[in-house]
Amino acid sequence: MNRKQSVYPLQPPRERGTGRAFAFALLMHVLLGLFLYHGIHWQNSTPAGAEAELWTDIPPTPTQPPP
Repeated sequence: MNRKQSVYPLQPPRERGTGRAFAFALLMHVLLGLFLYHGIHWQNSTPAGAEAELWTDIPPTPTQPPP
């Protein structure tokens, strides 16, 4: 009997593909972060101001005499 088998006799076998799954998850998180970063900076501009042209004069506001 091997020494390794005698120390851990009830250890489950190592699953295949764990490293590949971890690398894929890491890649997806990096892509998600890049998309979020791009989306925030893409819409980070100041809106343009609005202008209105007045065609008639503004009527004077009535002033009340002091009491």
